[in-house]
Amino acid sequence: MGRQTARDFGVKITGVLGIILLAKRQKIITQVQQIMNNLMKKVNFRISSQLYADVLIAEDESVT
Repeated sequence: MGRQTARDFGVKITGVLGIILLAKRQKIITQVQQIMNNLMKKVNFRISSQLYADVLIAEDESVT
C-alpha cells in the first residue's frame, strides 16, 4: 500500500539495498556484504542469491 501510494504521487522508491548502496557510494560505509549478511541473519531479511551476488559485483566486492 505504501509503495503504491508513493508511486501515485510520483515519489521515487528506494528499498533497503538501495540505501545501503547509496551509503557505500557516499563513503558512509566501506562494504555492503557484512550489512547484507547481518540483515539476513538477524532480521530474516530475504534476498535472492542472484541479487546478493549482483549487489556485490556492482560494488566491486567479492562474492563469498
